[in-house]
Amino acid sequence: MKKDDNILKYKSNGEYYFIKPFEIVSSYTSFIDTWKIANKVCKEIEDVSDTTLLQSYSDETKFGFISYSNWKSKNSFIKSNTENTVLGYHNTLNGSDAKSAAQYLYKLKSGEKYSVSKKKSKTAKVFMFDTDMTKDDSIMEFWDSVRSKENGCIQSSYLYKSIYKDAKFRFVGILHYKDNNSKSENTLKNLFFEAKNGFKAYSIFFKTVKKY
Repeated sequence: MKKDDNILKYKSNGEYYFIKPFEIVSSYTSFIDTWKIANKVCKEIEDVSDTTLLQSYSDETKFGFISYSNWKSKNSFIKSNTENTVLGYHNTLNGSDAKSAAQYLYKLKSGEKYSVSKKKSKTAKVFMFDTDMTKDDSIMEFWDSVRSKENGCIQSSYLYKSIYKDAKFRFVGILHYKDNNSKSENTLKNLFFEAKNGFKAYSIFFKTVKKY
C-alpha cells in the first residue's frame, strides 16, 4: 500500500484558526467553566465552528490549556470579538486591548488524516514553535520528520502558521493519537527544547476536555 493511500486531506470549515495557549496550571479546572461561557457565544456565531478546549495531562508545563476554533475569516473573528461583550471581556483579560486575541490567528499549512475511525482522538501532542520567519524552512523539515516518525501512532496531523510574522508562536503543530488509553512514560513529559537548527519549541501532551 502506498503511503498516500492511507491519508485523507483535511478540509477546513473556514480560513482562519484561533489557537490560544493559556498560562494556567491544568489543575485549575474552574477555567473550563470560564471557557464554556465564551463558547456559548461562539456557538451562536455562524462563521465559527469546531470549538475545542485542550487540557494538559500535567501541571508541570507553562501552558495548562489551549483554546481552538475555526473561523470563516479574519474580519469575522475581529468583529465578533470587538462587538460582543462576553468575547470582548474575555480577550481583554489576555492582552492590552480587546483585539489582542487576533495575534493568535493562524492559517492551516498542512492537514492530514491518517486513518478513518468513528472513535475520535482525545490525546494530542502540541508543538508550539517560538521562532521567526527565517526558520520557516527548518520548521517544515522538522515537522515532516515528526509526522514520519509518529505515522503508525497518530490519527491525524495539522500544522498551522501564524498570519502575523512577529507572533510569539509562528507555527503550531498538532498530532492526534489513535490510542486514547495509552499512557507511556513520555505521555506526561512536557518538553521545552531548542533544535540544532536554531528554533525553540514547546512539546506538550493534551487531552480534549470539551468539543463542539
